[in-house]
Amino acid sequence: SQLNPFLFLIDVTTYATGSPGLLPQLTWSYELSYTLKNLNFTLGYSHTVNNQNIAIARFKDVFPSIPSEDNVTVQIPINLASSDYVGLSVAAPVRINKWWNMINNGNLYYNHFNGSLAGTTLNNGKPAFDVSTNNSFTFNKGWGTELNATFNSGGQYGFMVSKPQWGLSAGVQKTVLKSKGTIRFNITDIFWTNRPRATITYDGVYIEKWHAYRESRVANLSFTYRFGSSKVQAARRRTTGSEEERQRTGN
Repeated sequence: SQLNPFLFLIDVTTYATGSPGLLPQLTWSYELSYTLKNLNFTLGYSHTVNNQNIAIARFKDVFPSIPSEDNVTVQIPINLASSDYVGLSVAAPVRINKWWNMINNGNLYYNHFNGSLAGTTLNNGKPAFDVSTNNSFTFNKGWGTELNATFNSGGQYGFMVSKPQWGLSAGVQKTVLKSKGTIRFNITDIFWTNRPRATITYDGVYIEKWHAYRESRVANLSFTYRFGSSKVQAARRRTTGSEEERQRTGN
């Protein structure tokens, strides 16, 4: 679909199209990892040429030969000249006590992009970070719960500058039927806050602000049951007459 040149109508003011001239991107990546006790550190750098990026621009700036209103936009894949990434990530699993396990992750990074679109030159970068924590709790009588949280500060992604977003998810489970069955209930993005928002600016004159109201808050209820015996007998070893003879002679 990224190479398909036909126009697709998303809503009354937004189109999407592909670019037949889109080039493959090429990336050089380097990583250095170090583990200290239960902490894992990773330092990474990458350089990409012909960076593939989805741009949202005014329709008349991308297709000047086709008449359109000023508020009509088009989403189109483009090649930026290059992009650079440098980041430091930390993974920290922690066992608080016998019933509480925690896995924490953090990433501090910087993205920089170079390119141009519709007469606008891009040479911008922005530091950003994201953190997450996953917590699991195990209780008596087959009860267990989970509580997970994420936060992203927003950053530079091509011509787009994203806003901060965060989310909170939780779940509970109970083993039943002599531990052969499990009932689970979980809900993601409880407060419906993990929604992308961004601002795009061209030549300091045209500013596009968008907010995606996707359905990220989802509740699930499930039941699983394990059939069969939980005790697996070891397979009996069968030997032939020739094998017994070799064992007696020591060969």
